[in-house]
Amino acid sequence: MVVWGAVPLLWLESILFVVGAVAMLRVPAAGPSPGHDGVPKAPAPASAMAMLRAHPQVAAGILMAGVGGVSWFGFTLGLAILGAELGMPGALIAAGMSGYGATSVLTSLLVPFVINRLPPMATMVTSWIVLGSTFVALPAVVPNLIGIAVVAGVGGAAMPWGIAALNTLISRSTAGADRRAAFTIQTVVHAGGTSLGLLIGGGIIGWAGAGPVLIVTGLLQILTAAAVAIIRIRTRRASGGAPVVTSSSMTR
Repeated sequence: MVVWGAVPLLWLESILFVVGAVAMLRVPAAGPSPGHDGVPKAPAPASAMAMLRAHPQVAAGILMAGVGGVSWFGFTLGLAILGAELGMPGALIAAGMSGYGATSVLTSLLVPFVINRLPPMATMVTSWIVLGSTFVALPAVVPNLIGIAVVAGVGGAAMPWGIAALNTLISRSTAGADRRAAFTIQTVVHAGGTSLGLLIGGGIIGWAGAGPVLIVTGLLQILTAAAVAIIRIRTRRASGGAPVVTSSSMTR
């Protein structure tokens, strides 16, 4: 970073994630493998996109994670720039990251013991809505450092539930090549979205202001999660309330 500067490194990171995403989408699934009785199993979907279409709940979870990744710059760059504007360089982002990091670590110790008892979709939706709400609330408590730490801490406490719920959903509803593809796409989309957001975030904040960007990125996460919840409810009603069962979801 000292030699090249931050912007070239962000461009390089974003390009590498885009290349990884394109490469992943072009990888064909493995062919059918023989079952216990010697009869070949049904072939896996032909591509990553086919896998997402075959597992809409997984696709919805990855979408929420991707939107959350893109929106992350609102928290990090937003607080950093707000602090500089208020003559408190480093103070706001330090308070926010301290509160977020502390509760995130503590919650992560509890999540593994509870996550399997919770409905994955509802847990993911709730997690992203809570995190987005903290983004919206942060401008109201600036420049109070304790207030920032508390609000950010609420978001940090919510985040591990969403990530763990998505991992649980992928583990429960996919197997074999589908599972490997789902975990890979999740990583590429979330990490790539974070890099993209950090790359373009400075310009957006410079144009719109740090406070409004925090609110908009928070609302974007809330609206995405709410849309997923609404679509999920309508789908369940259309199917008479019965869960949608696919061949892959029956493979455990």
